[in-house]
Amino acid sequence: MKTIAILTIVFLPGTFVASLFSTDMFDWNTENGSIPKVSKYIWIYWVVTVPLTLLVMITWAVWSKKDFAKRRREDGKIYSEK
Repeated sequence: MKTIAILTIVFLPGTFVASLFSTDMFDWNTENGSIPKVSKYIWIYWVVTVPLTLLVMITWAVWSKKDFAKRRREDGKIYSEK
């Protein structure tokens, strides 16, 4: 489950941004034999996605560290009561 959660943390922000910006980032119209073209605004996707992904990963790391510390304190209380 932890592996699935980590994969989701990494890929979900990009997926969200891609669906949010699901506009004409690519021109797939190759009727006249031309090569598909990328929009000149594709950089906006990366400018939004990379910081959002980093924010999610940092938030997860901080949350995980706090949760680990909390569990460790609780385990210490259990062992000290015995």
